[in-house]
Parts: sequence; structure tokens; C-alpha cells
Amino acid sequence: MNAHPTPTEKEIGALTFMCAERLHRSGDTAFATGAAGMTAPRSSASYLIGKRRYLDTTPEFHEALREAHGSRIRPRCLCRPEGIEMYVARQDFGFVIKRMPDSGQFHASDCHSYEPPASWSSLDSLMNHAIREDPRSGETMLNVAFTMSHRPPRTPSKDASCESTPAPHPQCVKLTLLGLLQYLWHQAELTHWQPSFSGRRTWATVRRLLLHAAANKRIQSRELTTHLFIPESFSVEQRGAIDSKRLAQWSGFISTQKTRPLMLLIAELKALQRARFGYLAVVKHMPDQAFTLQEELYRRIERRFEAELELWTSAPDLRLILIATYWLSATGIPKLETAALMPVTPQWLPIDDRADLHLIRALLLEDRAFIKIQRYGLPTTSRTPCAVLTDTADAPVRLFIDRSTHSTNTSTTGEKEANMSAPETNWSWQLHAGEMPELPTARFNAPYEQVHSSHCQPLEAHTPAAQERCP
Repeated sequence: MNAHPTPTEKEIGALTFMCAERLHRSGDTAFATGAAGMTAPRSSASYLIGKRRYLDTTPEFHEALREAHGSRIRPRCLCRPEGIEMYVARQDFGFVIKRMPDSGQFHASDCHSYEPPASWSSLDSLMNHAIREDPRSGETMLNVAFTMSHRPPRTPSKDASCESTPAPHPQCVKLTLLGLLQYLWHQAELTHWQPSFSGRRTWATVRRLLLHAAANKRIQSRELTTHLFIPESFSVEQRGAIDSKRLAQWSGFISTQKTRPLMLLIAELKALQRARFGYLAVVKHMPDQAFTLQEELYRRIERRFEAELELWTSAPDLRLILIATYWLSATGIPKLETAALMPVTPQWLPIDDRADLHLIRALLLEDRAFIKIQRYGLPTTSRTPCAVLTDTADAPVRLFIDRSTHSTNTSTTGEKEANMSAPETNWSWQLHAGEMPELPTARFNAPYEQVHSSHCQPLEAHTPAAQERCP
């Protein structure tokens, strides 16, 4: 996570301090203060605010954040003896404590604020260019390579001008549509995994974390959350209310003008199929409303995301996340303008290919704590770690997959060294050598339950009846 908001649902109003909910978002460690509802047991983190030390699970912490924000005091995370500077941002649901930009790597690996250096992926080339964070206001400006308005008639365009480039180019440092999805996934900490998350990360949780991750972010001076639509978990009992909320949000985007504002969709794809006229994208949790698309876009998706579609088809338990811009016709029909796809595991962890999937499954089977690294446009042949283990002794361990077809040493090819005070450890699996080597030993079995917990589990995780029924 980098210095942005974090996620967990919250309604403010109740002065009763039920839980300082941790929000995963934006590369920070953010906690919402003041919440309504049931509390989820979790361990605490310690902060120095002014001259006093606070645990984030205590009622006093909420008021301390409020005062720190008003006085512009920088709290310090005490995961290290010297403390690491943080900042406080105000959001709709309360105050959150967040990491300073580019500081996640200096936190202890078992700290909820720890984040691998951006140089371990290509995220570092996007920071301060395509992604500009302002710790003073808590806002993040996103420079994207796709338009947020529909101007018919229009020449078909690629999902993003830099999408086909293996890595971000100096003169074109913008977030593609897929890059935006990966960034929000990263900010929502859906790339993080702890054994205690098993069985608790539902679509309701994913949706909440993404919405919190999108808060305080702007695209072309527009608030991202105003344009963002993520389907609610389907419920037969709540069907009417859910449909009404969706129609209310969409009504502001129906226009008969030549230039129409575009909305942004993030959903789990159920099917891409032919319709009576054109094609349909059917997404989960929306049984009565599909998204239409023209044949040209359908063919472009087939070509550009052939590998992702093949991977999704070959492994029935995989999910496929769709991000798309769309506009609404005069009759209220949603029409896709551009689209991108990202395969994820049943636990919503993003993957690149079969080797990636094999390693992630092994980590899950061994109940490991780790962070999945995303490539942001880098090819699978680049020297980028697949994941980083955060439950090992001393330093985090980078897990590499060597996909070369020969035994040449590629350990220095294009490798990016992280700017860390302590030397990192590397583990490598050479596919051509056959069997995957044994994974590094874990320091403890349940890191977040014993030390810190970055996931304040949502209510859905504790109420079996609230598990969504997905149509």
C-alpha cells in the first residue's frame, strides 16, 4: 500500500467506539475511527502521537487522531524502535492514519503498514507521474491514458495508449485501464494475504475495500468515487433496494448530449456472449442487467486478453475481474466503451499465468503470509518477484519465478534492487529445473493474529447468513 486511504465500512454518527476499523487502501495503514456495528477481534498497533503512546484499538485513539489532524502533528508508527513518520487524513467516515509516500518499505515486515518497495514492480515509474499523492490534503491525482467522456461518432481506440508497451515509457507515464485496476487492488490491500483471511474475503468485502481505496482519488479533476460503480452483493430480499440505488447513481449519467460522461465499472465477469444485437458482458451480482458492447470491442478484448481468457477457462475456480468505462443510452442501457481483464484466485489474489497460480496455491496451502506483486505492464519475462513473504525471520523474502527455457543465470537481468536498510532475501524457482524448491521457513504460524492485523474483518465475515448469494 502506498499512502492513501484504507478500507473497512463505516458509518459515523455513533459516538460509541465499537472498533477502530482498519482500512486497506492506498499504500498506507489507515484506520477509521468511530464505527457502528459489531467488532471483529484483532490485535493492536502502537503509535506515538505528540508525546503519548496509543494503541489503535482504544477509544482515546480516535480523539488523538482528530487532534493530530487539527494540529498537523505527524504520528509515528512504533513497529521500529525509532518510530516511522505517518500522517492523518480526514475522510467521510472519520480520520485515518496513513503511511507517508514511499515509506512502506521501512516498516517492520509484520507491521500492517509494511509495503514492498515500488521498485520491486514498475509502480515506481508511475509514482509522482501517473500517481501524485498529496499528504497535506490526503488526495491522490491519477493521470490516466483513457478518456472519461464519450463523444460519438468515435474512432475505436485501444483500452490505453501505453497498454501494449512492455513497461511504462518516459513520455507516456499514464495509468492504463488495467493499471488503474491493479493500483486500486493494491491500495485496497487485496494483494495482501494472511491465513486468518481464509473464508472471510467475500465480494462484499472486496467491494468495500475497493470503494475505500477509491476515496480521495481524482481522475481529470473528477472524484473517482462519483464515476465508479461496483455491484453490491446480490440478495433476493434486498433486490428492489439494490436496483433502486443503482438506478439512482446511473440517472446522473444519462445524457442526450453529444459528449457524455463515462462511468467506471469494476465487477466479476460471468460471461462474454452474443446477444440479439451485438454482444453482452454479464457480470455477477447483476442478474437482471447486462452491459452491451459492439463486436469491435468484443474482438479487441479477445485479442488483447487472450491469455487471461485462456487461463480463466482452464481453471474453473479462477475469477475474472472486468474493469471498463461505459456510458448510458437515453433508455438507460449501459454500453461498454473500453475494457480490461484481470484473473484472480478464489481469494481475489491477482495472477499472471499458470506458474504464478501454482506458487500462490502452494503459499495458501502452507498458510503463509505474503503480498502479491503486480507488474503494471511489465512482461512475465522481467525480473519481477511474484510475491513477497512477510512471515519470515528478519527481512521479507522475494519469491521469483524464472521462466527462461535454459539454465543460464538470470539473477542480474533487469533486476531492481530495493532501497532498504536491511538486505532482502531472494528465493527462486527455475521452471526448467522441474520441481519447485521448498519455501523459506515461516517465523510463526499466524503473524497477523499474533502481531498486527491489516484486515479488520467486515460484518459479513462473522455472520454466515450474510454471505452473499451470487446469481
